[in-house]
Amino acid sequence: MFNRPCIVYAPFTSDIDAARVVAFYNERMRELHKRSVDLSMDEFRAQYDSPTFDVSMFGFEESSSLVALGIAMHWIDGSNGELQYLQLFVSPPQRLRGMGRSLLSKSLGIADGSGRTIITADAVDAVPAGEGFAQSLGADVGMREHLNAVAVEDLDVDMLVRWRREAPERAPEYELMAWNDGWPREYDRDLARLFVIAHEDMPYEEAEFEPVAETAASVRERYERTEGTMFRLTSAVRHLGTGEIVGFSELVTLKSGDPTLHTTLTVVHRDHRGFALGKWIKADAILRGLDRFPGTTHIETENAFSNEPMLAINEEIGFTPEQTSVVYQISTERIRSYLAES
Repeated sequence: MFNRPCIVYAPFTSDIDAARVVAFYNERMRELHKRSVDLSMDEFRAQYDSPTFDVSMFGFEESSSLVALGIAMHWIDGSNGELQYLQLFVSPPQRLRGMGRSLLSKSLGIADGSGRTIITADAVDAVPAGEGFAQSLGADVGMREHLNAVAVEDLDVDMLVRWRREAPERAPEYELMAWNDGWPREYDRDLARLFVIAHEDMPYEEAEFEPVAETAASVRERYERTEGTMFRLTSAVRHLGTGEIVGFSELVTLKSGDPTLHTTLTVVHRDHRGFALGKWIKADAILRGLDRFPGTTHIETENAFSNEPMLAINEEIGFTPEQTSVVYQISTERIRSYLAES
């Protein structure tokens, strides 16, 4: 393995360390995603300073420059007690020098200290080294996802307008609601319930994920934490009989000037499916996004290969696969054996 002390970065002890980590992270994300926009310090902190995760960051430096970074996250909301989610980044000139194995060894120690027995990580086909490393470990494939995108110039706007216009006739027991940058507190509980349903319905395939325990308080805290670092568009449907929000679609974009709109989630309550509510809220969110952000060039979304209902809607809209990401998982015992052998 790479024979050099691993430096622990988070929780950050200085702005210099934080700036070094953020700069390196932005470089690696630009390599992974061609439309990636650099995060500011505040945006980076908002992304990783979460009540849902306990986060550790560690890496290696050469000539005072960061050349490898590991980010290990443990769920602390009561779910996924056996899992560690791991991100490993190594700069291209430093690959095949054992840094990845050394970062993995550090993450193993963190996992052991918290009783985690399974480590899961993503590999994106834009950087084949990640998939190669996972396969060399003997990691199992948990789930495959598409990163889908559509250029704004290729959108069938007339079709989206028609979906929105015809929806009230098709679903007369529902009404559309729309918010910018958050929603009234009275709907926190409804949104939390929909997040739980989305996690429960997610086709995780062979991945060992459990639904995240969302509450009204956790949903509100998360959105307050990201306030000031991103713009948010939420389109929702309310059931007139109960007054409850039973579906929503959300788009976000960074306040740093990201020309891409990102779909974070589109979900409809199981008891209210069959009325094309997903098309209604998805169309409304996209149309509102185009109006609010006229400089938008692309819209992105992620889909599991096996999520056929949402894939069908996205294909109608014009989304096409751009990248593939694979969720790998491996037991800590297998990692221990691999490190001993290597």
